[in-house]
Amino acid sequence: MTQHASPPRDGTGKTAPVAELPAWRGMMARADVRTLSLLGVLAALIVIGGITKPDEFLDTRNLQLVLTQASVIGVVTVGMTFVITSGGIDLSVGAIVALASVWATTVATQDYGFGGVLFTSVLVGVGCGLVNGLLIAYGGMVPFIATLAMLASARGLALQITDGKTQIVTIPSILDLGERDAYVLGIPPLVMVFAVVTVIGWLILNRTTFGRRTVAVGGNSEAARLAGIDVRRQRLYLYLLSGLCCGIAAFLLIILSGSCRRGRRTRL
Repeated sequence: MTQHASPPRDGTGKTAPVAELPAWRGMMARADVRTLSLLGVLAALIVIGGITKPDEFLDTRNLQLVLTQASVIGVVTVGMTFVITSGGIDLSVGAIVALASVWATTVATQDYGFGGVLFTSVLVGVGCGLVNGLLIAYGGMVPFIATLAMLASARGLALQITDGKTQIVTIPSILDLGERDAYVLGIPPLVMVFAVVTVIGWLILNRTTFGRRTVAVGGNSEAARLAGIDVRRQRLYLYLLSGLCCGIAAFLLIILSGSCRRGRRTRL
């Protein structure tokens, strides 16, 4: 006969309550060790910088500058997070940002003002993402090869557009966003854009069907296909999203580089 272990009982014959782990232990158990390690390294760097150069490193303007410069890369990483979660890779993000930024700052584009520059940078980013997605999802190309080809193509096209010359941003409404006068409660506009993109990305990945499908494709694409997920279309959308983030990052780079070129209170 099969015997089943009975639950523990107290002296009165009632089932004893099961001890629960403290809340902080549960959070630690669910946390990713690698993520915690990176946070630890970041905290160590901040402490070292604060000890060795307290007057400069912990200065408010220096922190604002660091966050502003990190915003461009940060927006790109939001899109890259989705691609990597799905099991893919995108080597072309840097070249796409470069191409979108130089294309959006040509003399012809700047004639259309703020909206023209923003629209062009986003359009170029999404267009490059579309090409990557079609080649990978429907062309059957390996993501490493397809995005490497896009990297070379975008870099070459960017060089062709600029002809090796620096393109000057002349639109005041764009340049003013990089100035200290545009800060809101001491927060640079670029940092606010990065924060908004990050929050939206987190919500999409963790609270929507699109995010669950992304995780499913990355875990096992064949199982995801058998579960009814259109894997190819999902991958196309992911590279489109990556391209969109590159386009937004390109516009932020235009603001950053334009304000730096003017040399006003940027500490660069």
